[in-house]
Amino acid sequence: MITHSGTGIKIAETLKVNSIFWIHSLVEEEMGPTRRILDDLGNLSAIGGFPITEQPVESREEFFSVLANLTSQASSGVRPILHLDMHGNESHGLAIASGKEFISWQEALPTLSRLNLATGNNLVCILALCYGLHLYKHVSLGATVPAYFFGAPRAKISVGVLEEETFNFYQKNHQTSALTKSFETTLGKYMESINCQGLFFQALRHYILKYCRGKGFKDRKEQLLTKLMLEHGIEKPTKEQLQYGRAQIKDFLSPTQSLIDHFAPKFLAGRQAGFSYDDLDQAIKIGTVYKK
Repeated sequence: MITHSGTGIKIAETLKVNSIFWIHSLVEEEMGPTRRILDDLGNLSAIGGFPITEQPVESREEFFSVLANLTSQASSGVRPILHLDMHGNESHGLAIASGKEFISWQEALPTLSRLNLATGNNLVCILALCYGLHLYKHVSLGATVPAYFFGAPRAKISVGVLEEETFNFYQKNHQTSALTKSFETTLGKYMESINCQGLFFQALRHYILKYCRGKGFKDRKEQLLTKLMLEHGIEKPTKEQLQYGRAQIKDFLSPTQSLIDHFAPKFLAGRQAGFSYDDLDQAIKIGTVYKK
């Protein structure tokens, strides 16, 4: 079970996870903490915890090949917690062990989205690397979200913190099956988390404020009005024609439940939105009042 309430509404959904897939790309001298964590996770697996697959990667090609193979497995029922144990660079993205190759945030995003789609939007992704949250700067409302639940640091994070809290996270999740709470009380003390429902809510809120309110709305309305007149061969529209056209376009552009219904199937990879347009509209009204 996973919950989200950062938007002021509560969303509770079932999350299907049945394994841990641990990708690491570190030089040998850095592997000590990783081996200790994996040993502990192996012991947890032996008493009923999730099975673990450890996968080192040494090149860009190998990284993408491993994720393509995992995507194929996901199509057959594997529902992993994907744990990326690498270095992260604010500008360049994921660092391969050699330090000579990087996978940009923009490149990683569609790869993870394909994997999440194959899981039916059940992917949990833990980026145990510096600046991992930067990947979400490139998420688009018109594309599939890269994970149902995503945890990563906004800036740098120490190896000591990761070694101390990573096993605690997996152990608490094994004991309680409450992934959100398990993360919040362990890795979440040093990382941030993103729930796709909350992200969808905030993305739609931003879209409405930018394109369906104020100057953005007026600009769109006038652009569409010009296009509408030209499509009907009206070069010099009358006052009445302009009034009628603006009224029609206003109705067309005014956001309703159909806005959620339009974006949800692709963004949420088949899941239903956990909120209604009334919830969204209320949050926008409260936010507007608060800003004043």
